[in-house]
Amino acid sequence: MLINEKNKDFVNHPLSFEIFGSDIDRYVASSVDQTNPAEKKIFSEELKLSCTNVLLQCLNPFDRLIFILGTMFDVDSRLGSEITGLSADNFRQRLSRSRKVMSTFLSEYCEHAGGKKCNCMNRVNYALSQHRIDPALPYSSSLIPERISTSKSAMENIDAATALYSNLLRHSSKQQAKEYLFNLLKTDDFSSLTK
Repeated sequence: MLINEKNKDFVNHPLSFEIFGSDIDRYVASSVDQTNPAEKKIFSEELKLSCTNVLLQCLNPFDRLIFILGTMFDVDSRLGSEITGLSADNFRQRLSRSRKVMSTFLSEYCEHAGGKKCNCMNRVNYALSQHRIDPALPYSSSLIPERISTSKSAMENIDAATALYSNLLRHSSKQQAKEYLFNLLKTDDFSSLTK
């Protein structure tokens, strides 16, 4: 169900690491600083959130599901296999490939991961000039049009859910943790991140 859901904007204009990298490469530092330091910090946080969401959208929906399960929830290959219908080996391989492509991209582009091409704070003025950030609407990046505001909330809720899932794994039965995860997969928050 999660894998088959499609958002028409992404079907018509799919994102990829190549497209996102090309956008970063086109970045031109603006000589006119349009913000004060407090605003710039807020906008740079918005860009960071936007970037996280765009990176996830660069993965195809099935690999995005695998990445979220394996990275955020630390789901092992046996449970990943049960959720996705892949063999345990195939789940492990696809998770490894997704992590590698994400890591390679970040290490080339993102200053936070050792890359040299993109720094959120330095990119704020460019994002404003390209109307990627609307100063009147926090968390409104147009890199992924209507999705950023719901994605931010969904990511926060999924982050909280990962803590609950981990707690269930440590203090309850594995079956209870598994049931919790399967129920979470049916929520709008999870669906909004994997479609």
